[in-house]
This record gives sequence, C-alpha cells and structure tokens, in this order.
Amino acid sequence: MGYFRVLLILTFLGSILLNKISVVDIVLQALSLILMWVITKRYSILEHIGKYVVLLTFWFSLIFMPSFHLVRIGVEYVMSHIDYNRILSFGSIVLLITCITWFVFCSQDNKKLIVKPQFKYKPVSLSKNVILVLFLVMFALGLFSFRGAIGRMGSGSVSFIPTQIAGIIILIRIVLFPTVFAIIIENFILRNKQIPKFFFALFLIWSLSEVFIRSSKGALINSLLMPGIILFVYYRPNVRTVLQYVTPIILLSLFLYPIVETMRGMEGSDIVNDFIMANKAVQSNETKDNSILKPMNRTFMIPERYVKDYDWVNHESLFDFSKAPLIMSLEGTPRYQTLIIDGYSSDIVHSSGTTALQDPLLFGGYGLCYIVVILLVLMAQFIDKTVDKRMYSIYFTWIIILWGFCNSQNISSLVSHTGRMYLFMRIFAIWLAYQLNFRRRINVQ
Repeated sequence: MGYFRVLLILTFLGSILLNKISVVDIVLQALSLILMWVITKRYSILEHIGKYVVLLTFWFSLIFMPSFHLVRIGVEYVMSHIDYNRILSFGSIVLLITCITWFVFCSQDNKKLIVKPQFKYKPVSLSKNVILVLFLVMFALGLFSFRGAIGRMGSGSVSFIPTQIAGIIILIRIVLFPTVFAIIIENFILRNKQIPKFFFALFLIWSLSEVFIRSSKGALINSLLMPGIILFVYYRPNVRTVLQYVTPIILLSLFLYPIVETMRGMEGSDIVNDFIMANKAVQSNETKDNSILKPMNRTFMIPERYVKDYDWVNHESLFDFSKAPLIMSLEGTPRYQTLIIDGYSSDIVHSSGTTALQDPLLFGGYGLCYIVVILLVLMAQFIDKTVDKRMYSIYFTWIIILWGFCNSQNISSLVSHTGRMYLFMRIFAIWLAYQLNFRRRINVQ
C-alpha cells in the first residue's frame, strides 16, 4: 500500500494545483488524506475488502478522476473547470463521511481479522457429467437468446416469450451462471480435487460468446471476475502469475470494447460479418475513440452523472423528496434519468442508468445521499465480519452486491422489479453455495 499512499498525495496535490477548489474543500480533502493514510497503514486490504470497495470507489470516482480531468461526458460536452470543482467539492464531503464512518463504527476491528476456523467444510461431491450438462444448457440458452435477441443491448423487448421469462433467462446468464461456476471451482478446491482444464476452456468460450450475444462491452470481465477471485483467494498466486493471466483478458476487453459498441447498431444476424465491419469502422475512427478513458468513465459513472444532473438536484435544502413519487412510479432513477432528465421517448430502447450517489440524490437530496454513504460503510463492515468463516464464494458474492450498491444503484434496486430480481439471483447463489460447499462441517479438534 506504500505506492498507493504516494498516489494519494499526488492526487491531493493535483486537486489543488490543477483545479480551483475552495479553502474549505482543501481542508476536507486534507482531513480525508490523513484518515486514508491511517486506514491504509492499519487495515489490510485482503481482510477488509468490503470497506475498501466503498472507500476506493468514492475516492477514485470523486477525487482521482476529477483531480486529473479524466471525466468525459460523450463527445458533445466539454467539461469545464466549474464542473470539476463541483465534483471535487461534493467528493470531499462524501470521502470524509466515508472515512469518519469507518473510524467511528469500525474502529473495534483489529489489524488481524481472519482467524483460523475450528472446523473444515465437507462439500457435496459434484459429478463432472452434471457440470457438462450445465454447460450444454448454458450454451443452448445462449443460442436461444441470440436467435431471439434476448438480453441484446440496443434491441427491443422480446415478444415471442413472456417478458418475465426473458428476464429470468437474462439474469441466469449475467448473474447466476458465473457465480455458479465459481462455486464449482471452490467445490473442487475444498475437496482437494484437480479442476479439469476443459471446464476452464468451456467457460472462457462461453464468456466470449456472451460478449457478442448480448453486445455487452463488459461481459467478458464480468463473467470471469468471480471465478478469478475464487482462484486467487485459494491459491494466492504471485504478481507475475496474476499478470500472466489478467493482462491478456484486459487487453482483449479493451480491443473488443469499441468494436462491440459499434456492432450494437448492426443487424446482429451474422456475428462474423458484423465483427469485421465494426472492426473496420473502429480502425477508421480517430484513436481517441479507443481511449482507455471511455471504458473507465463507463465503469465509474458517478462524476459524469453528477455533472449532467447538477441542475436537477436541490442545492439549497439538505433533504428534498419532491421527485420521489414520480421516481417510484417509474420504478427507480434509471427510468427517471432516461425519460425525464435525458428526454428520451418512452418507446425508444435505451436506459441511461444511474449511479449509487445520484440514486439517493434524486430521491431525497444530499441528506439522503450522505445517509446512504454511511449505510454502505456499515454494510461493508457487516460483510467483512464474515470473512473469517472462509466461505469465500459467499463472501465475494456479498462484495459484488456491495460494489453494485456503491457504484451503480441502491435504492432503485429495491423499488424496481428488475433490481429485486437481480438481488434475488445473487441471494439464491449465496444459498446454493452454502448448500453445496459449506452446510456440512467437520470439527478439527
């Protein structure tokens, strides 16, 4: 963490020298810098991952990115110094609240959180044939989804099957199966069995197919994330080994990012032809379209959305629930953002999405936003307390839920049908992991 603390100082200096923030914001950032310095010295990141997810998400989005002017809003909007100052002012408060909450409510944590359990788990023995059948089912679902454009970004709703069934199929592919494969990996590890490399090859092929079936720029990394985490925490490879496997995946994702984005506007009936045409279109564009800033801003949308919606937030009152009834009727801020703020027609297939801070800001103003920040740290504290049980597939599924609450949406996940179904799939995966891998225990004493 020593290099990261140097980055904290450089970012603090960048926020001051490259921007025109107020003295109050400088003081707030200085206090946050001191607290983050102490946190990174006192708490190991591998033993407090949940709280670090909250802290680093807000720091990266609201301090690092605006400090060095890395925020982008499409090609038609040029960020001004006023925009960056507003982000940094808001970020200074959010980050300080996050740090203070950590110290006030989580200070009882010791440096060493993980303790050796007094038992071992006896997981259910999974048949390789059952796993192969599972892969066949997933490939069949993928083919069926491709033919019906189920879950394909930029496509309309599916008419030949009920919307609820289409939604379940999408969530099985996006949420459930990557987690289930991670549970399978963990099952083999706990049983001291060799994981067949054939399964990894099948899963990699499936993950790549989902990129094109869904026209999703993040499908590859999102699919490989959970299995990759499980392999890391059990085998603890060195940095060289990690880079050996992670670097090609990141480079491939960056290569596919602009191509898949271009393919969304095509017919989608011939993937090979669409890929070739999209690649030619990308190569003919200016290099800035392939910049790493584009996927970075797509992943961390908090600063971009804050600038875009600044005039829609009440800056005079701490709480403002005037928009809440309409947002509730639209089942969350993503739809409100799409129809009301961005002005899209209701018959256009598009969702502008939302962010974890814009969600409460639009619902109830800054007061509700700060309360949500505190609740996220407390949720992270609750999750981190379970790490000593070493139920890693369960622990990291909770971490992924927390990540969504910190970076994507939180209140809207509870008020929208889609959000509740997403959470249900995650909770179901947790239940499945417990039943297969952790329900049976053997005392070691």
